Amino acid sequence: MRRAGFMLIELAVAALVIAVGVLALLGVAHLGERAATEVEDETRAALFADETFATLRLYSDQYSQSTNRAGWHDFWLRVVEGTQPLPVATTQLLGAWNWPELDAAGLPSIVGDGATHTNRWQAANATANAPPDFAVQYRLIITCSTENGAVLFDRDATNPPPSTLWATLH
Repeated sequence: MRRAGFMLIELAVAALVIAVGVLALLGVAHLGERAATEVEDETRAALFADETFATLRLYSDQYSQSTNRAGWHDFWLRVVEGTQPLPVATTQLLGAWNWPELDAAGLPSIVGDGATHTNRWQAANATANAPPDFAVQYRLIITCSTENGAVLFDRDATNPPPSTLWATLH
């Protein structure tokens, strides 16, 4: 009788150890799932930032080589005023990004007017009212350097015209 009592206690302790182990595994699985989601979100944001800065670099180089300094300066003024959206330089994401900002040719574009814009990602075959799979909000601010530090680049901050502009993506 005494031996059976010890066995029941041993079984209860073993069941407790197994239950604690299962709970620990469930907790780790939840943390792993959350970490994977965060990594995916950060990766998409990094790809969007890379796409944005590649576009800025390519268009700036194009305008600096194909126009005079005034043409380059006027181009960036139009970008800052929001009247010249920049078409995305690489087209890997075309068909997957549902861009609310489109340029005159209907291509996805990036707006550099300093306001907050939202671009949504959804499958190319998704229905019109389907919720997006991923959305990124961004604000692109263009500044220039002056004697007093960095100021927003606009028509008032152009005396003398800057030779370098800084782009900040939030």
